[in-house]
Amino acid sequence: MGISRGLSARTLLLSAIVLLGLWSRQISANISINPIPKTPVVGENVLLSVYSDTVNIFTFSWYRDKNLMITYVPTANPPENIFPPYKGRLRGFPNGSMEILELNTNDSGLYIVEIQAIGQQILKANVTIIVYNVLTPPTLKIPLEFIAEGIDMQLECQVGSQNVDTYIFIKDAENISCAQTNQTNISCSDSSPFLNFHSIRKSDSGNYSCTIVNLISNSTSRPQELRVLVKISNVTISSNVTSAYLWASEDSINLMCIAQGDEPKFSWSYNGTSLSPDPRYHLSISNESLTISPLTRSDVAAFTCTANNSVSQENSTPINLTISWRPDGRIQCGVDLLEEEVRLQCSWPGGSPAADVQLQFQSINGTQQNEVTRNVSKDKVTVGDRLTCHGSQIDKMDKCYFDFVVPQAPTLLNGSMTSVKEGENVVLKVILGISSSNATKSLSAMILPAKFTWINQTQSIIQPNGRFEINSDNYSSRLQISQVIQGDQGEYVCEVTNLVGKTIFSFIVNITETGIGPSIENPGGLSSGAVAGIVIGVLVGLALIGLAVYLILREKKKTSNGANTVRSQAASHQPEGSNSMHLDKQGQVMGQTQSENPSIEK
Repeated sequence: MGISRGLSARTLLLSAIVLLGLWSRQISANISINPIPKTPVVGENVLLSVYSDTVNIFTFSWYRDKNLMITYVPTANPPENIFPPYKGRLRGFPNGSMEILELNTNDSGLYIVEIQAIGQQILKANVTIIVYNVLTPPTLKIPLEFIAEGIDMQLECQVGSQNVDTYIFIKDAENISCAQTNQTNISCSDSSPFLNFHSIRKSDSGNYSCTIVNLISNSTSRPQELRVLVKISNVTISSNVTSAYLWASEDSINLMCIAQGDEPKFSWSYNGTSLSPDPRYHLSISNESLTISPLTRSDVAAFTCTANNSVSQENSTPINLTISWRPDGRIQCGVDLLEEEVRLQCSWPGGSPAADVQLQFQSINGTQQNEVTRNVSKDKVTVGDRLTCHGSQIDKMDKCYFDFVVPQAPTLLNGSMTSVKEGENVVLKVILGISSSNATKSLSAMILPAKFTWINQTQSIIQPNGRFEINSDNYSSRLQISQVIQGDQGEYVCEVTNLVGKTIFSFIVNITETGIGPSIENPGGLSSGAVAGIVIGVLVGLALIGLAVYLILREKKKTSNGANTVRSQAASHQPEGSNSMHLDKQGQVMGQTQSENPSIEK
């Protein structure tokens, strides 16, 4: 610290002050200032000692830059006049010297003394002092938590108001030499608080600190991590799709997002908007992978992956999912009756890609996507003709046919009879269908639309009125007679006509007072099975009664006469015989009820 060996700075300072008081009040024409000590420290005192030849001093003044600090007239009492803000901190001496007490860093600067000697011009001298503090740890400022590779940036060693002579930067516990030539992207100076990076590199990542040095101390900052990240680039999406088609409701897909760069994070969007929650969407923990299971038609969209890290972000090129789906339901064969023509139709719409549909009828053969229609003259359609429709979509096939046959009702027993109680309702039904001999299990069969005409027991066409209600469509008809009377009894006929012919279905309605037969719309009546069970139960009961009577009579035979025995046997068998006849009659009626057609309702 520039202090003589063996003596402290304070001892030398006190000795100098004593000597100053003993010196002559004369000063030479040449003056100089020497600070004691030469390295002032915060909190201590410094003597700005003036050295000169002897000269008679009339007055002198000290300035801090241009600001007056003190004037001193040796012959005055008191000799010194101190100006704010230095009151209480300065002392002047007759030889022109000045002492500053309790130094702080703000006392660093330029000091000027002006001396007026007797018989001489004003003499001037100046000195610059730096007040040193015991250094406290600086702070190394890194502008961003994460730095993108390739940018220019600088670190700053912040010291506040401390006086620093030298700055040393440290990376991972090793000093950075600002003179090194192999670090072409780093520049610094020992006298500058900045460490500069030019196009910073990934390899520049590490723990940095800075050390500050002055003449009396040094101090080091806490290490700070500098993280240099490579920007995100080359974001792409790959999938596990190997086939040419993805089928809705059948297939799944896995999309994988790939990106270059450090610490990528992933997110997905759907047609430009964030992926909304969906139980079919399954994301991996890092969101790198998106699985959609199962696929639906709504997934026909552009999926985009976004990769980002703390310094950059990039989107992938969208991947457009092409989803296929099956046509709606089964292929349909249809026939529409026009005025003079029949429109033939094969339809299998709703698929993607569209299904190829082929229509075959007589010599007609046409193929289109989704639907094919052809018109033929009615007089060219004959019984036994068949419209066949074939459909194909990729690997799926379907087929249906339409037979031109007279109306059929496979579930209806023609000429069946039903009995109904007077005052109740009866329902007669005809439902068209395909007979089992014409049906093909592997095909979807259709029937011709028909018209229905109901004729009553008097051979008159039935018109709907208050008690007669008719409901018909192209494939079924229903006649309901409400509150039947005896006059409604007889045969009813339903004439069913289609393009190629006519079929007549007949029903026998029997009106009774006790209504023995059940009907479809009156399930409260007893079934034939229930009636048969009752008959059998009654017969068994009567047989048991007869057996019991027989045994009793046999016991009494020993003590009874012959006439009483005959009467007892007659009495025991007569009820059984009469009941059997009655039950047989009931059983016959129930047998008729069992044979009735279920398409006849009461």
